[in-house]
Amino acid sequence: MSVFQLKGDILSYNFTGQTGLGEKPSTSFSTYLGFVTATSGQTSGDTNILIISYTNGKNGDVTNIIDLLDGIASAVKVPDKTGTTETIDRYTPSSRCAVTTPNATVVFDVFYNKGVDYLALDFATYEIEIISSEGSLVDGEAVYFTYNYYGSGGDLSPITGGYYQITTGATAGFGDITLTGTTSFSALTDLVLYNTDLYQNDLTSLLRFKPQTLNYGFLSLKKEGSQKSNTYLIEGSVISSDKVKFDISAVTLTNETITHGDGLFVSLTFNGSSGASGSSGTSGSSGSSGTSGSSGSSGTSGSSGSSGTSGSSGSSGTSGSSGSSGTSGSSGTSGTATITNLGDDRVLTSTGVQGQANAESNMTFDGFNFNVTGDTQMNGYLIVSGNTYTWDVSLQPNVANEGNVANGTIFYDVEGFLVGQSSTFWKMGETISYDSIQSQIYGAIYCLSGNSLSGTTWVTADANVLARSNGLLGVGVLDGLSDRGLLLRGFINVDSSFFTGTDVPGAPLYLSTTEGRYSFDPPTNTGEYVRIVGYFIKAFQDQYLSTLYLIYFNPSNDWIEL
Repeated sequence: MSVFQLKGDILSYNFTGQTGLGEKPSTSFSTYLGFVTATSGQTSGDTNILIISYTNGKNGDVTNIIDLLDGIASAVKVPDKTGTTETIDRYTPSSRCAVTTPNATVVFDVFYNKGVDYLALDFATYEIEIISSEGSLVDGEAVYFTYNYYGSGGDLSPITGGYYQITTGATAGFGDITLTGTTSFSALTDLVLYNTDLYQNDLTSLLRFKPQTLNYGFLSLKKEGSQKSNTYLIEGSVISSDKVKFDISAVTLTNETITHGDGLFVSLTFNGSSGASGSSGTSGSSGSSGTSGSSGSSGTSGSSGSSGTSGSSGSSGTSGSSGSSGTSGSSGTSGTATITNLGDDRVLTSTGVQGQANAESNMTFDGFNFNVTGDTQMNGYLIVSGNTYTWDVSLQPNVANEGNVANGTIFYDVEGFLVGQSSTFWKMGETISYDSIQSQIYGAIYCLSGNSLSGTTWVTADANVLARSNGLLGVGVLDGLSDRGLLLRGFINVDSSFFTGTDVPGAPLYLSTTEGRYSFDPPTNTGEYVRIVGYFIKAFQDQYLSTLYLIYFNPSNDWIEL
């Protein structure tokens, strides 16, 4: 029997072939994805041919991902609990994939060993079976491609399904699925899944996930060796210590029969609840100063004095006396403005009436801090200049999808944000802050230890010790302090002295046998533990000429004991 282990990731592509390509391309197909037959109108069980480039829509080389789409099903075999010997045929599903846009979704299985490479033209073709198709894909639009491997291959994403075997006996256990009184998919109204599948993957947390809503997810069943899928709506569940009973109703069905010993591929999809709101954003920049009042008008000139009387005739008379000077004109009135709602530090705004202004109680400036109470709307860019990068941005659920903001997400330029900054202590990602660590070291790796009764303890991680290498890992984000704060996943600058081995961009980083440190080379001695903790991106120097490594910290869920 083949092993089912559903994992995945997301790639972006440019779509072409709205009405179907008809045949494989004869020129380069780089950055594109399409189908030989148009998917609009296809239903569950229909077949098609996927045409996909080895270069994604962002010009990234994804050859290692695309090559595995039809080759995972034969990676591992597990024993049949009924004693039956089965082999993988060419119609066993190798991966489950989806192509999505805001207006269309196509879900399909890629058949095992049914792909053809066309490396010279940068694409491959794969025979597929449609699981569901909604809406129409449009030429030239960007699409998201999700790949989910069956088998033990794939990346390190969480398992979302398993492989089970039907049992009708009284005794059941790991790898068993129990059906109530039926021999056909169409008659199923409930089933029981045990916590561990036939490959002994522990699916306890997946089976027990239950959002606080009715009709909260879908369950898919596919008989091994069949090209058909059966989809059911999950209407409720009853949890026991070693199993979960699901109440289901049919969505899409086949007319296939099932019996004791048959192998079934099982996958679950849940509708997740909304995440919490982000933290509040920083205050906006100060408003401009109000204009000065206009100058008063000049006073009028004084009237001219009257002329002196003329002297009498005859000998030259004496000159008449000068007339008195005219009085000065009065000064013009000063310019004034009427201000309402007076208050200390309040910013003035125009009321729209000449000579009147309002002191805003919800907008103040004390010479250092500008505060706004209420909503702030900006059209354009928010630019933070200088060397200060300690800031938060809060996006409420009703934020408009404009500019670089979409569905409550801000897209950061990791290169500009982390590399070349004046401080060593920069990180960005998922953090936790409820446990204190004595004398924490920035950049060191810590492992969660302890138990629920005695409490939790974070200790420096060590590839020599199982209890310090197989648990939840985090990176210290404070230095020399007995305080809280760990990065669980994300980007961070770490001093190069914390690493051993040769740095190569894109290379995996392993947990070192030196406490709290990283290694470019995996441990090799008996009794040591191998675990990938992230990936190296690049090296650079800060203003103190110290060499820093920008890494992506993303610990693997798997580890190996040598």
